[in-house]
Amino acid sequence: LFPYTTLFRSNPKVSVILSVHNGSKHIELAISSILEQSLKNFEFIIVDDGSTDKTQEILNRISDERVMLVRQEHQGLTVALNTALNYARGKFIARMDADDISHVDRLKIQSDFLEQNTDCGLAGTSSFMINEQGRIVGKFYAINDSHQLYRVLPAENQFVHGSVMFRSSVLKSIGKFDADYKYSQDYEYWIRIAKNYKIVNLPDFLYYWRRTSTGISNSFKSEQNDYSTAIKSRAINEYSLRYEWGMLFGNGKRSEEHTSELQSH
Repeated sequence: LFPYTTLFRSNPKVSVILSVHNGSKHIELAISSILEQSLKNFEFIIVDDGSTDKTQEILNRISDERVMLVRQEHQGLTVALNTALNYARGKFIARMDADDISHVDRLKIQSDFLEQNTDCGLAGTSSFMINEQGRIVGKFYAINDSHQLYRVLPAENQFVHGSVMFRSSVLKSIGKFDADYKYSQDYEYWIRIAKNYKIVNLPDFLYYWRRTSTGISNSFKSEQNDYSTAIKSRAINEYSLRYEWGMLFGNGKRSEEHTSELQSH
């Protein structure tokens, strides 16, 4: 590990964590969207996960004292995020992906919400979907009713990973991302958080989620689906949420069949 900058504010309100591997195409814009936030009291922990393109060159140009750069050999997203969490000191922890963009007021709105809603452990947001060129091509309307969210989450991930902010006390309570999950590590983490804390999505569109053919969701779709199925099975078997499948699959025969399939995993 090679921490670059250690000139942090003594008590950052938010720790933003970002992992990048060969992300030179969009990383500069992603970083700028955080550094230009209206909330200024944050630290920004960037883990270069063994990049071999121009990512390192771009990161070397950062001079903002709120940024900490950590370099490691390529170990994958889950390990890289846990590396970043090792350094996080903020009251709240915000995720950011290397090819996405955060709205200028994102950190302020989410941290204010968590300050005012002390029973809430995690808050995601609605998101614009953008293409390779940064053009808005759709919207992700996040479920923001907590009761409905609890009922649907075991059936399908309801959070845009990079849009999420959670309390550091959650990290202390349940630990870091599960290293056994190469993909869908976020989904497993949200399920774990939901066991002990209130979870919400804010209706505000505070995140620009880039959807490309080379993203993890597309490039490793089959493997990601396998991990996701294992997580759904675990959620059903541990939390007895069988009846909730009607929220997505209806209350008929197919819902019963799907639940039985997952319970058998």
